Amino acid sequence: MSLIKTNVVPGSTVITDGWAAYCRLKDEGYKHYVVNHRQTFKTECTNQETGETVVVHTNQIEGAWKHAKDYFRHMNKTKVHLRAVKLM
Repeated sequence: MSLIKTNVVPGSTVITDGWAAYCRLKDEGYKHYVVNHRQTFKTECTNQETGETVVVHTNQIEGAWKHAKDYFRHMNKTKVHLRAVKLM
């Protein structure tokens, strides 16, 4: 929570997955929408101030994070190996 409070202005809209660490965002003054990836990859939510229905998802940030991880793996020359497992 301290990382979010340091880098995100209170009152900002924050869209997250259902990780429990994010459950206090509304209490901390953020507009918080949750996408439960166990059920769906996008969610329709109602803006409590305007009554407007908004569709929220985390696809863009998930994609950006994948590219960042690939970039850092390349920088550090880290390889991802797949192992074959023999089933008996």
